[in-house]
Amino acid sequence: MSADKTLFIGSGEEALWQYDFVMSDAFLGFLDLIPEAAVLSNEQGKVLVMNQTALHLFEYSQQTLADCVIEDLVPSQVRAAHVKLRALFFEDPRPRYLGSRNLDLYACKRGGEQFPMESALFAIKTEKGAIAINLIRDISNEKAAQQKISEYAFVDALTNLPNRRYFDEMLKRCIAKAERHEHKLAVLYIDLDKFKPINDQFGHEKGDFVLREIAKRLTKAVRTEDFVARVGGDEFAILVYPAGDKAGLCQLAERIVLQCHQPMIDASGNEFVVSASVGVVAGCRHLTLTRLFQRADIAMYEAKRQGGDAYHFASD
Repeated sequence: MSADKTLFIGSGEEALWQYDFVMSDAFLGFLDLIPEAAVLSNEQGKVLVMNQTALHLFEYSQQTLADCVIEDLVPSQVRAAHVKLRALFFEDPRPRYLGSRNLDLYACKRGGEQFPMESALFAIKTEKGAIAINLIRDISNEKAAQQKISEYAFVDALTNLPNRRYFDEMLKRCIAKAERHEHKLAVLYIDLDKFKPINDQFGHEKGDFVLREIAKRLTKAVRTEDFVARVGGDEFAILVYPAGDKAGLCQLAERIVLQCHQPMIDASGNEFVVSASVGVVAGCRHLTLTRLFQRADIAMYEAKRQGGDAYHFASD
């Protein structure tokens, strides 16, 4: 490539690409071969060219493209800011990568639909002024996959409750807050009685029905600010923060025991009855997450040792 056709990418080169070459069939044909959506625009924001991928992605045609400016391709709420950013870019047209794990960027289709995107932006200088070339990639599929991974990481797929990992994270935060503000928290550890025979006799499908029903009942039994999670096969935990006095926690534990003992009837008319053993640990000052669970677990097994269908407070 000769010196008068050097690509301007902020390297200090003053040589120009010929404008006619940039707009030539050969160059535009090359843009149609790349997988990204390519959008060429001038310093005034006028969109000069879109490759076929961009026309399809943004829902434009060659006819509707005539009056398009680059701000039409960004969400309406950021268009005013984008005008300023465009001016800053042409003052310092170094290559830029637009995308970050910590910043969600969106583009806007002609019909108004927004989609997450990432982009590479650079400029070329011609005798008719600089031209910005924006290579845009729709990352909707990647975002959806990330969301699925996030949900699987923190949500129990069967009950849609938070899982043990999520519960541990919340408990760590609340322990720190309780220490800092001298508040009290409580953990209720719940293990179902008579659950294994349901799985053995009726199969896992019926067992799953019981677990989903118990999850709904536990959620209804607590306050909005309390945190319910499934932490094991037939084990659940409730984080109460801030926690009230012992009498209030006793009422909550009694309500949970009562709710779990109520018969459950599935769509086929089958009736299932389980009960719950609940271990309660409250106060929790100067205790680690592991120690909290140990104390709640010991209290739960004491309730189970007494015949189940009951709750037991951890000893001070």
